[in-house]
Parts: sequence; C-alpha cells; structure tokens
Amino acid sequence: PVPVGTDWRLKVAITEDNVYYAGSNGETIHNQAFRKMYPTTSGIELNFVTGNYLFMIDCPLLGWEYNNLRVTVYLQDADSWEIIQSASAFLNEIEYDPTAVNDLPGVLQVRGAVPNPFNPSTEICFSIAEDSFVEVTIYDSSGKVVREIDGQEMNAGENSIPWDGKNNNGVVLASGVYYARVSAGIMAQTTKLVLAK
Repeated sequence: PVPVGTDWRLKVAITEDNVYYAGSNGETIHNQAFRKMYPTTSGIELNFVTGNYLFMIDCPLLGWEYNNLRVTVYLQDADSWEIIQSASAFLNEIEYDPTAVNDLPGVLQVRGAVPNPFNPSTEICFSIAEDSFVEVTIYDSSGKVVREIDGQEMNAGENSIPWDGKNNNGVVLASGVYYARVSAGIMAQTTKLVLAK
C-alpha cells in the first residue's frame, strides 16, 4: 500500500541501450543512457485514495532505436526523493492491449490521417469520449515543432482537424515524415504523417 499524506509523483524515464559515445571512463558503448522524462521532470502529482489506478502517459519517441529503448516507471516522494515502487522493461517486450483502454472515460483515440501520404493537405482523425479542448502540434522527424494548430472545443465522438502542410509562418513544408500530436485534456497521442510531393 502507498502511504497517504505524501507528495507522490509518478515519473516515466526513457533510456537507450547500445549507445556509442567515447566517454571519459574509457567505455565506448553505454547502456541505459538517459533520453527523456515524461510528462516532465516533475512527474504527475498524485493524490491517492484507496483503489486501483490506470495512468496513460503519452511518450513521443522520435529519432531513437526503438528496440534499444527501455522504460522505467517509478513512484517517488517529491520531498525526500525516496522511490517506493518501480518497474522497468524494454519497450519491445511490453504487450499493449488496446481493448483495455477503449472503455475508459475521456480516452482519446487517434485514428491517423486521411489521406496519408498527402499533398497538399490532410485531415487528422480522432475520437474523444467526452467534450474536450483539443490541440494539434506538428513535429518534423527531428522532433522540432513546425506547426501549432489553434486549439478548439470539440464534441464527444468522431472528429478531425485539417492540416495544410504549412508551418507556423504559412510556408509550405518540404516532403518528408512528420508527426501530429493530438492533445485532449490530460490525454495525448501521436500519429505519423507523410507529406509527398
């Protein structure tokens, strides 16, 4: 059981194995090289009461070797930094059952984009289980934000948001791979887009 009355934070760290780097320790191959902390380094603030919890944290993974990635999830006291629970596994060893989250309230399901590949525009399709404020951010393949589409309040059900293939300055982007991150409330999911010319 988790003690109550403590400032608990849920944190997710992504590390990568088999990383080449000629470090000062004389080693050239390193395991569990830190890559990213989700959702932030502060983690998610938790206020526990008795019960079971399911947390979904969006972790966009851009530019890393997927098979070498390890996720570590841990529960930490923000004041003392004591870790009381943790779990770790390679991402390719984790089994994902989408039916386990389909019935959760407020769940966002990103369906992809139509058309995809596209030129010059596409519709990013998703569903939400309840009315939500939805935002879309477009990243290039290096993880750089190229477009932030104005957020809007949307009704529950199937929805879509168009993207015209342009950046924040209205300039048409080069052909290539992009990623759309759809956020609704505390939920977010990412889908791959291909702009072809």
